[in-house]
Amino acid sequence: MRRRRPPRRHRTSLAPTATKVGLPPGELRYTGTPRDDDVRAHLVAFDGSTVRSRTDLGLAEAVAAATSGLETATGTAGVGGPRWLDVVGVHDVEALREAGHALNLHPLTLEDLAHVGQRPKVEPYEGYLMLIARSWTVGPAIAGTAPALRDEQVAIVLRGDLVVTFRERPHEAIDALRSRWGRGRGRVREGGAAYLTYALLDLLVDQGFIATEALSEALTALEERVLEAPEPAVLTQLTELQRELAHLRRVASGTRQLTSTLRREPPAELGGWHEELRDVDDHALQVLEAVDTLREVASTLHQTYAAAVAERTNEVVRVLTLFTAVFMPITFVAGVYGMNFVHMPELGWRWGYLAVWALMVGLFLGTVAWFRRRRWL
Repeated sequence: MRRRRPPRRHRTSLAPTATKVGLPPGELRYTGTPRDDDVRAHLVAFDGSTVRSRTDLGLAEAVAAATSGLETATGTAGVGGPRWLDVVGVHDVEALREAGHALNLHPLTLEDLAHVGQRPKVEPYEGYLMLIARSWTVGPAIAGTAPALRDEQVAIVLRGDLVVTFRERPHEAIDALRSRWGRGRGRVREGGAAYLTYALLDLLVDQGFIATEALSEALTALEERVLEAPEPAVLTQLTELQRELAHLRRVASGTRQLTSTLRREPPAELGGWHEELRDVDDHALQVLEAVDTLREVASTLHQTYAAAVAERTNEVVRVLTLFTAVFMPITFVAGVYGMNFVHMPELGWRWGYLAVWALMVGLFLGTVAWFRRRRWL
């Protein structure tokens, strides 16, 4: 009976995409999963006393509203102060090019937005700052598989009082932050665009804790199975976990480089929130250390699985060897008296049959007693 293989799960890769090879710098080509839905955008803006927002806009309409207040979005006069334009979907290259032209973005910036396999990084340009980070979502484990982790690229462009985020798909945590920022309470209202950028980066870094917690719980459950019943399915799940951890480690390493760069060389665009970046950098370091710890645990579990399988194999071989050793003398006696030669003295003996049985039982009991004395049984 063939064993069913677990379903394959898509995970965004950070490896360079083959379709980009040979293209000139600045050439736009979307490298993510093909999609045919429309790019949508959400816009929130507020000044000292007014909060206005509009959701589910077309990209062109949202960009026009973001660059001139909220006139085209609400039909009223625009408001001064911070604005957050949240773009969901970067697969429409032409729409992305038009938006980049309206926002005065560098061609290399647009290339990074469409090439969704970027490592976390910070890129200063004339007039604005671009940050690229990764967001994490954790799906449930499927019938003996590891938790399904998915990471996607989130780009943050900070230009004065305007923050523009470009992401591949909707994300609950970012949507919740946008809703909270739209209500304009507490430091969110006072901090402006620089604080919003810090809050977004802090949110994306903290997503790593959710991913490491999910993998930690999976490893804990897997550890019990390794010790109780090291089956091939356990090895399959352990291999999946190690693959997820290797990918998470690569993302966490890039995120730590991003936050440490911001901490060492804080850009002027982030205003007075340089001290808060220390906390973000500390969280990125904690995520990276947690991933390294989980990788060590997974490696130890792999060794434990191999040792447990070897122990079970040795036990089986030991039992078979003992059985062979116990019955070998009996087999020898049976073989000697099974030759049926004519001139075998014992064949004509009246008590020969019982004597052979007594000899075989005696050899069996003697061998068992000797093994027990040597503590092999």
